[in-house]
Order: sequence, then structure tokens, then C-alpha cells
Amino acid sequence: QELKSLYRSVFYKNVGANHTSHLLTFYVPFGPFGHRAHPWTNKLREVLHGFEKSEQQEESIKFDTFLGGGITMLFDQVDQVYKNTPAIMLTAIIFTVLGTSAFAFGSAMLGPRLLLTIAFTVSLVFGSSVVIFQYMHGSPDSAGLYWIVPIIGLPVIVGCTLDYDSYLVARIFEFRSSGMDTTASVINGLQDTASVITIAGCIMTVAFGSMLFSSVPAIQQVGFVLVTCSLLDTFLVRSILVPSLMLIAVDANWWPRRMPPATIFLDKHGRMRIRNFLMDDYRNDLILNR
Repeated sequence: QELKSLYRSVFYKNVGANHTSHLLTFYVPFGPFGHRAHPWTNKLREVLHGFEKSEQQEESIKFDTFLGGGITMLFDQVDQVYKNTPAIMLTAIIFTVLGTSAFAFGSAMLGPRLLLTIAFTVSLVFGSSVVIFQYMHGSPDSAGLYWIVPIIGLPVIVGCTLDYDSYLVARIFEFRSSGMDTTASVINGLQDTASVITIAGCIMTVAFGSMLFSSVPAIQQVGFVLVTCSLLDTFLVRSILVPSLMLIAVDANWWPRRMPPATIFLDKHGRMRIRNFLMDDYRNDLILNR
């Protein structure tokens, strides 16, 4: 009698009131948030849909299968976000960077160069994040990099990189427009903006660094992404990568914009000189003390 009562309670708990539906509960030998859970859930859905179609074809029985639960709904949201968001974000970034550089500086070459430095920063930031949080288990309670971190982090990374880069390029552009050659403009622009960008980067690093001490893995990972981005942009991209690329391209940086003739240049000793076009003789050039 007890067994019959137990069976009846389980039966009515898992079978609908009209006896047309049945609930199956799956217990898996791994964590619901582990790296195996998402692929397993997608595979289970494929198996259920395949079983549904095969049974309907063989016995002409119509029924539907649904895979539910909080974890399943989360995985569906992840799949939906990553289905459209990356392409939308990439398109928006490309058009924004190319359009901004063309409008602000009248150059078709600065846009691709800006995209290159953005790609460099993004690659290093997320590459180091995957190594630390997925392979080195930087967050003990997490199975890897949380799915929302790239979605949140990418726009901020692009904004920080574009902000520092544009500020430096704007100063270089001002020097080049005033008559300096590109080499002198890059050196002077780097010198003028170094303190401001460095202080701003350090402030952002300290501000974002507080997130690293959070007990929530997702917040900790976002903090790591932002801190790494700030440090890279401040001490590597702005100070080394951007000047190097601009010194390689020289006057091609401004194409198709026509810049004024360069009347101020650097000699082999690193001193700035004013070119004397009337004398056409570099020996009579005046040393420009700055």
C-alpha cells in the first residue's frame, strides 16, 4: 500500500492532469555551469527533436518535446546573444572608427590603422583572460570566462583604445598642420600627451582594479579585462605601437588630405630646425629651441 501511494504521488507529479503530458528530469554527472553543460544541453535538444520526428513518421503519432529549466533558458539566451551580437558590434565598430577618422582628420589611412591597434588590444586582453580564467582557473568558482564578459568588455575596450589613440593623433595632426614634418609631429605629440594619458590610464586602472577583489566571478573577470585594457593602452599601445606605425607610414598617414609643406624637421642629433627655403641650404637652417 505504501509503495502504491508512493508511485501514485510520483505519477501525478510528473504526468499532467489530462494524462497528455509527461515530465522527465535529467540528472547529469557534471556541474550545470561547467564547460560540458552547454554542449550537452544542445545535443540533448537535437536528440529529442530527432526522436520526435522519427516516432511521428513511424507511428503517425503527433507529440512535441520541450527542454526547459533555468539552465536551459540561460543557454538559450547565450546562443541568441552570440548569434547576432558579434556581427552587429563588429559592423558598428568598423563604421564608427572609419567614419570618425575620416571626418576628424580627412584621412582614409588613419581608420585602418586605428582598427589595427584596437584589434591588437582586444586580442591581448581576451587572450590573457582566457589563459588566466579558463586554463589557470583564476576564478575558483567559475568554469572559465563568463559568457557576458566579452559582450560587456568589448565596447569599453574599443572606447578606451579609441579615446587615447584619437587624443594622441589629434595632437600629432595639429603639429603636422602647423608645418612640422611627420617625424617631429609624432615625437612632439607623444611628449605633449604623455603625462595626461598616463595619469588618466593610472586613474582608470585604480578605479577598475577594485572590481578584482569582488567575490562574484563575473565582476572579477570584467575588472580584469578593464584593468588589462587600461594598462596596455597606457604603456604599450599609446607609447610604442601607435608612434611606430605612424613613423612607418610617415606622410601616408594623412592621405588623401594634402598637408602643408614641412618647414620644421629633426636633424640627425634630434634637434628641431626651421628649413630655409630662400637659401635652400640646410647649413643655414635655424635651430628651433622648444
